[in-house]
Amino acid sequence: MFCYFLDRGPSSIDYFFNEKIKEDPDLTAVRLMTKSVALVKGDSAQQVEQSITDQLSGPDIFPVDTEYRMVWYNWLIANKFSTDSRIRNSGSMAGIYCVYRKNKEMIIRNSLQIIENILRNKSNEFQSIDDVIKIQYNLSSSTEIGEKQFRDFINRKKSSLITKQLNKTLNMKIQEFLHQYGLKYVSQIEKFKIILQQMVFKKGTPEEIIDQTEKKRYWNSVIEELDQIISNRMPKLNMKKGETKQLEAIYNILLKEKIWTVLSLNEPNPIIQTKDIADFFFYYWLAHHQLLKRKKVVQLYKDLTK
Repeated sequence: MFCYFLDRGPSSIDYFFNEKIKEDPDLTAVRLMTKSVALVKGDSAQQVEQSITDQLSGPDIFPVDTEYRMVWYNWLIANKFSTDSRIRNSGSMAGIYCVYRKNKEMIIRNSLQIIENILRNKSNEFQSIDDVIKIQYNLSSSTEIGEKQFRDFINRKKSSLITKQLNKTLNMKIQEFLHQYGLKYVSQIEKFKIILQQMVFKKGTPEEIIDQTEKKRYWNSVIEELDQIISNRMPKLNMKKGETKQLEAIYNILLKEKIWTVLSLNEPNPIIQTKDIADFFFYYWLAHHQLLKRKKVVQLYKDLTK
């Protein structure tokens, strides 16, 4: 959501949500921009409001819905039409608020620098309210914006022209950044750690499983649930024999049918591929049945996952 502090208060001037917004966008803007003010204690111990500008803030709870979180970037936009001389001289608060589901927390935390760079570049495109109006109404950069166009803009703010494209850019650049990082730096062991900590134990989210005893209990329940799913799919499975064809079939349903998606897992980090998750669960399912004690099975695992 792109918000701006007009003379009448915080207002949503452009927004794009993949899911239906729960309240009037201008009311949401009031809630969001309230987050953009910090209370600081001076030497006199008096609390003074101070705006947070030109830096990425968050992650923080999205005030409208606790299922979501957000990061945001605030800056000042000049407004020659304001009735407030302070705003005419120094500008008024603007902010872009990026909302995401809780289960994407680690993706966002790993990408904060690239998010900040993208939002800072976007803020540089909007240094005056004239810049916003020209984009919203598809006007040339040389067009002179007058009072009438400003009032029309306030009364008929369009949605998603700016934020939809920004949303697309953020998603694309984050995916590229994390994928390149993963390919360059992350070994299979590290990927397994990421899957276990972020997907299974939900590290960095409000649902994170921290207690070691609880982790052990929860992990056992996950691998046992997976084992039950496999048993249901392959009722003639004979674990004692550990037949190669049966083990290959199990790996294939992990890799191609993604049967692990029915487990209670967080969304994977973008540096993690489907094959990484299949390799992970196949390895620990084999360990669960103590099949990795057999050299033949270990070699089969290496051949299937290379």
